Amino acid sequence: MMDLMMRAMEFGRAPSARLKHRADAYLTLPLSSFRYRDFHRGAEMADIGYRFAKSYFEKWLETFGRPWMQ
Repeated sequence: MMDLMMRAMEFGRAPSARLKHRADAYLTLPLSSFRYRDFHRGAEMADIGYRFAKSYFEKWLETFGRPWMQ
């Protein structure tokens, strides 16, 4: 039942995925090994997300610099 509810919530987020082409950066975090009910692994997920985003934006800055400071 829980998985069915979570799939329904995921379906509701579909419109935002269609708008990702308008974003400067659209990150899809590598969290596919986790399940929706892995609440007890929150710190681990946060750490993975932080390291992924940090690496992504370091590469982004190397490529594009800081256009807001020009």
